[in-house]
Amino acid sequence: MDRAQASADARKVGRRDVGQAHRNYKGNISADLKAHSIIDFFVLETTLPFWFNQGVNHEIDEIKLQKEQVDFSDQLVGQINEGEQIYLDKDYCDPFHGVYGVAESMAMQYVQQFYASQEDPNCPYVAANCYEAWVVDSLPGDYNPIHDHGKRTAAGLSFVYWTRVPENMRNSEAVNLKSASRQLDGCLTFVNGPTLQTSHAEFRTSKVMTMDPQPGRFVIFPHWLNHMVYPYKETINSDQQPERDRRSIAGNVALFTKEQVVDKNDGD
Repeated sequence: MDRAQASADARKVGRRDVGQAHRNYKGNISADLKAHSIIDFFVLETTLPFWFNQGVNHEIDEIKLQKEQVDFSDQLVGQINEGEQIYLDKDYCDPFHGVYGVAESMAMQYVQQFYASQEDPNCPYVAANCYEAWVVDSLPGDYNPIHDHGKRTAAGLSFVYWTRVPENMRNSEAVNLKSASRQLDGCLTFVNGPTLQTSHAEFRTSKVMTMDPQPGRFVIFPHWLNHMVYPYKETINSDQQPERDRRSIAGNVALFTKEQVVDKNDGD
């Protein structure tokens, strides 16, 4: 074989990937995948013990029995026409003081977990203050239209805590809303964007989240997050007794940076 022929053969082999004849470009290729999911909002929840709920409910019932409740409806958008919305005074009793304390503790947990989820070590918030809370005693037909909450500091959180929920308030076996299923009756829904029936088919992540009320469930979220509560009907429980009352406690928490805490202490 002469030199010209040898050079031509070398170029031909080069076009075929010289030295990689063992690699199959038409077969399966092993590769690692990494998904990037953008979360629209962050919600944190816990469940408070039965005895805690009992204590809180007992004190609220006593206030109503003695007709000592302070109406708070003029500060709220809730369409509570059959029930009532009353102010929860932190200093009234230990259970109410406990609710405020749980809210502040949950707020700091929220801050830490949110910044950790964002892989951001520079969390500026060092203290939380629950500055108001109220009771929403709902009855069938009452509801809360879509709304957000206010704030007193640059960053604020809000919460809801259920202490009394009718056993069969919603149809927990329903898989969708069709045929008037009652799937969301009495539920809390967060909304941070449009919702479409074809969202998954169009690769849209959900911007809506629904929470099923349960006694003891405590949920904290950013004050700006729009949310609403659906109405419900009177139902019959497992003892064949009618149930109507649904009770929740909501409130707002202010967050403070180290500088704000120092300034506040200097001003005292």
